[in-house]
This record gives sequence, C-alpha cells and structure tokens, in this order.
Amino acid sequence: MCGRTACCRCSNDYKKATGFFDEKTGEYKETDWFDRPNCNLQFRPSSNLCPTEATPVLLSGRHCQSSEMQLLQPMIWSIIPSWHKGPYNKHGMTTNNARIEGLKNSKLYSKALQNGQRCVVISDGFYEWKKCGKNKQPYFIYAPQDENVRVEDAKCWEAAEFDRSRGWKGPKVLKMAGLFDVWTSPLGEVIPCYTVITMASNQHFSWIHERMPAVLENDEAVQEWLDSDGMSPEEALNLLKQSDTLRWHPVTSRVGDSRYKSADCTKPVKSQPVMSAFFKPKKPE
Repeated sequence: MCGRTACCRCSNDYKKATGFFDEKTGEYKETDWFDRPNCNLQFRPSSNLCPTEATPVLLSGRHCQSSEMQLLQPMIWSIIPSWHKGPYNKHGMTTNNARIEGLKNSKLYSKALQNGQRCVVISDGFYEWKKCGKNKQPYFIYAPQDENVRVEDAKCWEAAEFDRSRGWKGPKVLKMAGLFDVWTSPLGEVIPCYTVITMASNQHFSWIHERMPAVLENDEAVQEWLDSDGMSPEEALNLLKQSDTLRWHPVTSRVGDSRYKSADCTKPVKSQPVMSAFFKPKKPE
C-alpha cells in the first residue's frame, strides 16, 4: 500500500493544481513541468496507474539545476536498485512503497534519504482494498475537497481557475511524501524513479488498511519536505504524520485489473462492504 493511483488530468492541470506563492513576486505561480530524458517513459494520464508507470512528482528545482522553488517531473513509480543490471522493470523487488520505520538503515533507500532526494508524489487519489469475507471492496482515497467540488469529476476540473492573486481554485490533488533516485542502465539510459513513504495507519484509516501513505496536508509541509538544504533528513522525517483528513468512496471492482483504464475507475458505486460493529469510520464529506 499504496499500489494503485489515479492521475487523470494533463500536465497543464497539474501545473496549476500544484501552484505556489512566490515570495519574490508576491503572486501565485504555476509549477513548471520539467521533462527530463526518461527513455521515452512518458507520463500518460490514467485512472488506473500501477508501479513502473510514469507519474508526476514535485521536487526542488535544485535537483534540476533550476532556481525554481519546485518543479514537476514525470518519474517511474518504483525505485530501481542502483545495482540492478537488467531491464528497469525486471529487478524483482517491491519498491513502490518504503516503510518509514526502516528508511535510515535501508540499503535501498538510505542513500537517497541522506542525499536529500525528497519528492512529493502527486495524484488525484489512490486505491485501497478492504477485505469483506471472501471478497474485497476497492476504495478511492483522496484529499478533502471544497464544497461542491469532486476530484473525480472532469467538469470540476474544467470549471477550475488559476489566478495569480488567489492561486488554484479547483479540485485538490493528493500530495504524498516520497524519495527519488536516478538509475543508470548498463547501456547508459537514465531513468528517474521514486517510492512512496508509508507508515502505520491511525484509527481514521486503519479500518481499510494497516498502512497508509505519509500525506503532506498543506503547502508549508510540502515546502519543508522539499527543502533539503534547510531541513535535515531527521527533521524532515519528523514532519510526517498520520493523516486524519483523507476522504474515500467505494468504486468498481474492475479497478483490480491493471489493464482496465476506464474513467469510471474513480467514480462512486452504491455497493460497499459491511463495516465492523466495533468501529464505524468517519463519514467522508
């Protein structure tokens, strides 16, 4: 967990949805999109994205030799071990998630952590499956939204606006803390890749799954996480808290098929499993 996400919009939408306040100009600014050579592994909007596909992440401009505070860059979801010599997606390890408890001592992740290679993984939301007897009910999980705004509704995105004095007024994307690396193949191919940091779930989310991603809930947390010059690895990890603001709704079981990319993957369905009598989850707004 998490093992599936949705990024249904184009790069221009995510540039606006991740816009930030530029203290130099006193105005809000869209995040620039940085297309680094990536062996033609380009971001393609989808309602059902899996590990080893490319998705957008935020990172400090200094990692791209840029003076920008932050940039958006498509990267492959799943860290590729530096010692791997075969095809980028054939290393045989599960690296789409990294447990926060073991980051400092991990052969795979500790170097990226110590080198300040922190990123913020952007998505409309992610999927998780709740066991219900012999079956599993998938849920789409996303950031809290303003009144009458739904992140899965294309009309809400089309009606959204970005203003230099007010910033983004539209669906809110989910922002998860991550680490990134840059893998070089034996043939000299360069592939940026990332992992999502996870932690033990709190009561708000544990009824679905025992683990949850480390969600950054506001712009201040995003900027502090990306500021590897001003914040040490230890201080940055201490920023990460269990979120109690996540929202969700049940979705079609067809999302379990990685080949199924229909827009209805993120849409609510009426059927849902019976919840435990010992804990009734907070109803999403």
